[in-house]
Amino acid sequence: MVETNEKILVKARINGRVLRDMLGRIQQCAFLIDETYLHVTEQGIKLSVVSSSHDALSTLVLDRADFDSFHHENEGRAGINLNDLVKIGKRIKMDEAAKYDIVIGSKVTIGTFTLRTYEIQGYDAKEDSLLDSFEETLAKKFAPGIPLDADAFTDQIGNCELISDLVQLHADPEKKTVLMSARDESGECNERIAFDYSTAITVDGIFSLKALKNAVSKPALAPEMRKSTPKKPSNDRTRIVVLFLGDNIPCMIRENFQRRSRMTALIAARVTDTSHDNFGDDFDDGSEAAPGSEATATPATEPVAAPQIEPSLPDDKKGA
Repeated sequence: MVETNEKILVKARINGRVLRDMLGRIQQCAFLIDETYLHVTEQGIKLSVVSSSHDALSTLVLDRADFDSFHHENEGRAGINLNDLVKIGKRIKMDEAAKYDIVIGSKVTIGTFTLRTYEIQGYDAKEDSLLDSFEETLAKKFAPGIPLDADAFTDQIGNCELISDLVQLHADPEKKTVLMSARDESGECNERIAFDYSTAITVDGIFSLKALKNAVSKPALAPEMRKSTPKKPSNDRTRIVVLFLGDNIPCMIRENFQRRSRMTALIAARVTDTSHDNFGDDFDDGSEAAPGSEATATPATEPVAAPQIEPSLPDDKKGA
C-alpha cells in the first residue's frame, strides 16, 4: 500500500445523526467490496463500488448541503477500507448536538479517529464511472419508477428468502402489479408489488435476493426514521426507495436521504441456469413466472419519471 500525496482535499463539519446515516450507507457499499476511493469535489463526496462478480454495483453521493460546513481545498481521491469507516460509525453518537470534524487527504480524520489512506492495488479506474455510464445507457429503457415503502419491501424480500436466494420479478400490467416469485423443491413464496398508475412495465428476470435486500433495507447505523408520537403525527416519516424496472436490463434502486444525498444500486439479472450475469454481457430475461397467491401489496405513490442523465454530483442549484 502506498500512501497518497500529502494534501488536504476537504475539511468539513457534520452532526452525529447525519454522519451516522452516511456511514450506514457506506456499510451497504461494504457489502459489495472492502476497498474503494472517496472522490472529493466542490459539490461533495462520492464513492462507487462493484461486486467482485460484477453483478451488482452502487454509487453513494454525499452532497455538501448535508454537511454543517464543507471547505473544499483540492480535487482528488483517497483510497480507504470501507469496513474501517463502518467501525468508526458504530462509535458515532446519533445526536444533533454532537459535531464531528472531518478531514480527508493523506489521512481520513473523523472526530478523534484517524485512518490512513492509500493507493488500491489493481483498482480499475473505469469502475468510478461505470454506474454513470450504465444509467446513461439504460435511462430510456426503464419504465417510470415505483416508489415503495422500504420497510414493507424489505419484509417481502425476507419472506422470499425463506424459500430461495433468488427471486423472479414478473410484471403484470393489467393487474398493475409486479409478481415476486421465489421457489425451490420445498415450496414457493409469491409477493406482489402494486403500482397505482398506468404504465407499460415489462420485466421478467431473476435477481439475487441478498443484493436486493442490501440495496433496500435500512442501514444498521442509520437513525430511526419511523417515529411514533401520537401528539405529533407530522413526525411520522416513511423511508421511500424507488424501484426502476425494464425488460432484459438490470433493475435499479434509488434512495434520496437527508437533504440532497443519494444512493443508487444496479443489480444484474441472472441467466436461467442461475450462474452470474454481469454488466458487460447481455441480460437473459429468465423463465416464465407462475401465477402467485395474493399478498399484501407494497404501498406505492405517484410514479417517478425514468432517470435522466445526471452529472456525477449535483451542483448547488440542483435539488435532491
